[in-house]
Amino acid sequence: TDQGQFNLTFGEKPAANILLRANPISAVPNDDGSRTYGYAEADATTYTRFYPDGTCLVQVVGTDGNVVIEEAGQTVQPGASAAPVESPSAQQPDRFQDGYDSGYTIGYTEGERFRRLDQGNNPEAAFASATMSGNERYDQGYREGFFAGFDEGYDTFITTSSDPNQNNLAMSCPGNIQTDVDFMAYYTREAGFNRIEFSPRQGTQTLTSNLVYEGKDVEGQGIWRGNVAQMADVVLVHLSTLTPQRGDEVSVGYDNRWGRGNCR
Repeated sequence: TDQGQFNLTFGEKPAANILLRANPISAVPNDDGSRTYGYAEADATTYTRFYPDGTCLVQVVGTDGNVVIEEAGQTVQPGASAAPVESPSAQQPDRFQDGYDSGYTIGYTEGERFRRLDQGNNPEAAFASATMSGNERYDQGYREGFFAGFDEGYDTFITTSSDPNQNNLAMSCPGNIQTDVDFMAYYTREAGFNRIEFSPRQGTQTLTSNLVYEGKDVEGQGIWRGNVAQMADVVLVHLSTLTPQRGDEVSVGYDNRWGRGNCR
């Protein structure tokens, strides 16, 4: 309009052959009684949300999920003139939930991506590239939703891994210490790295050490400790900050000597 405001006109269709939904148009009812209409184009999607109190919100969202345009207004009967909206920020509804929903969706995808690429559970790093809309409540919701979605996506990717036995993962991790001792460490999802067996190459006896989880080192790697016959100390370090999985390496210390193994 001359005042620089959006002016959308909706005409009533005949009673016969009414088309309620057709691509690229979408119509979605919301829990608060409002209704959202979306129109998808190649580079953006325009959403118009009509509220029961006669107000409406127009939002243009780019393909990257960022809000490009946002305006609030009120609905009027055909032929009537809409009163100028003096303060869009005062007229528009609370946008927290909208921001939360959008942030959650994008955060979930980022969480899966970070887990897949072994970039660690670091939502702050993922969120650093986000672009804010300028709406305080929307941005607040977006941030909270993003972090919640990231955590869910990160954790879910672990349990839905391509490994068919990931939920009940049991692994053995063979390796050797220098050239005279072979070892086999055992891991289960429930107990962690709970046992390790040593087989000196110059003998037939197998030495067993039960392991107890001690915590994490300064680099965030898990540490398990035990001993052989209460004499020789045993240390196992999981060489990753992520949940153990096939392909991971472990470092094993036995009788003040060290070696490595690969889990499978």
